[in-house]
Amino acid sequence: MCGRCCASLGRLIAVERELGGADFYCRNAVTRELALVHIEGPYREAFEDETIRAEHPDWCRFLRRNPAGPGYVCACYGTRPRICREYVCATMRISDAAGVEVGRVGRGKTLLSEDEGLKRCWTGHAGSIAAPDEKAWLRQMKEALERAGYRAVIFD
Repeated sequence: MCGRCCASLGRLIAVERELGGADFYCRNAVTRELALVHIEGPYREAFEDETIRAEHPDWCRFLRRNPAGPGYVCACYGTRPRICREYVCATMRISDAAGVEVGRVGRGKTLLSEDEGLKRCWTGHAGSIAAPDEKAWLRQMKEALERAGYRAVIFD
């Protein structure tokens, strides 16, 4: 309920069409997959409050403060897009040229992947990047991966 993943996924989930106050067609910016999402009853009032969207316009449109206490909730959790359902906490997700996820980076710069080409690329660059902090390191690694033909998305 920290909201970090949902805040970051906001860049990847675009509302393509609203079908009324509670139903939306959303498109995944990476796979281009279309999903129908529905705002769940307990969260409709929170969803109507646009304060959080004004404060954080890049966050996912469906992320709201938890009306029952601390943290955040997904207003469409039961019908959330596949990218959200399959999300495992990571600081970076890496896709191949076709948009298929081939790896992710956990905390501590750990690559989780079965893709041999990605592992070789990672090993070839990881030790040579000198950066003042993990965020800068991730940005430089993202650039190296993209030069090698991968697509990388960093989650702040």
